[in-house]
Amino acid sequence: MKDPAFTIVESARAAATGYSFPSGHTQNVTAEFSAIALWAKRRWVTWLCAIIILLTGFSRMYLGVHTPLDVGVSLVVGLLTSLVCIRLFDRLRPGAIRGIILAAMALMLGYLLLAPKGSANVAEFDQHGLESAYSLAGAALGLSIAWWVEERHIRYDTHAPLLGQICKVVLGLAVILGLKAGLKAPIQQLVQGDPIGDGIRYCLIALFGGLVWPLTFPFWKKIGHSSKKRQRRMLNMADATYPPMRRKDRAITDPAQLEQILDQCQVMRLAMAGPDGPYVVPLNFGYIIQPEGRLQLFFHCAAQGRKIQMLEENPQVCFEMDCDHGLIAGEVACEYSYHYASMIGFGRAKELREPQEKEAGLAQVMARFSKGPYTFEPGILSQTRVFMIEATHWTGKRH
Repeated sequence: MKDPAFTIVESARAAATGYSFPSGHTQNVTAEFSAIALWAKRRWVTWLCAIIILLTGFSRMYLGVHTPLDVGVSLVVGLLTSLVCIRLFDRLRPGAIRGIILAAMALMLGYLLLAPKGSANVAEFDQHGLESAYSLAGAALGLSIAWWVEERHIRYDTHAPLLGQICKVVLGLAVILGLKAGLKAPIQQLVQGDPIGDGIRYCLIALFGGLVWPLTFPFWKKIGHSSKKRQRRMLNMADATYPPMRRKDRAITDPAQLEQILDQCQVMRLAMAGPDGPYVVPLNFGYIIQPEGRLQLFFHCAAQGRKIQMLEENPQVCFEMDCDHGLIAGEVACEYSYHYASMIGFGRAKELREPQEKEAGLAQVMARFSKGPYTFEPGILSQTRVFMIEATHWTGKRH
């Protein structure tokens, strides 16, 4: 029911679909941008998303199309939606996620089949519901097709330097917004104003965003790359002379004991260097010692993240692992010490891109925790990044 004390800004009336509870604009923006903030886990991204969410809610009240209660409830509902979806999708396989999308499409199609059309009794709210349902169904259909084609046949590489990523996102959004506005009139004319036109339009936009625009991704990888001189300097780090261990009496030189440390440790800490400073992350790993004595370490991770970005900028890494922990007690503080066995090494990380290589690397990681044989679903394998570290120098120490 409209509040008689509430005055709407006339220029906003066309975009408003009526007085409703809660605010659809605020709820959708909150769900989308809070999910981005939770996924990115970067402070500046979180602040940017928070500002966008708050400005959206403020604009709905400023224009007079929603009350503070509408906006407040929308903020809570949108945030809860993103939290639930992220936690749920983290635990689901791609096939299950697609099943949820298809189920949502079936519900929307059921609504479209049962809802009255072309009747004078159809209220404005129902008409807007039809348009929204067609839009959502079209977008879901387009995204599902793009996702399936990309996963089965293409597998785009989304990685690029920061400048390339910014240009790719900004220009991509600009083109999509242009298509959203430019396709509306011709499609509505083609379908003679039927709400199905919104479904067709959003399906085409989703197909463009999921299949056509990613064809430009190789170009953006060239924007903002380090200079060749800097890249050569990074690669030459592997040839640096490593200083000898200070406490040679604690050094482990027996290859069998070094391999024992590798067997006992289930977690290694991987150190990387970037322009913003060093970064260390713990990882499960697998390993192979080649006949000529070369040590190769394997680990896997998600498709994106800080670790991926730093490895692409500088593949030179340092790794550490330790085991056999135990306290050495003393009568006074300075007599306390600690038992441990550790390994520290240096090397160069290389991504394994071929499915057979990825499966072999993942099998080495799995071999640490269970007996084979191991099978890996193609859908999950395509979304997993697998790396091999070719160790150039490593030492062991026991205390």
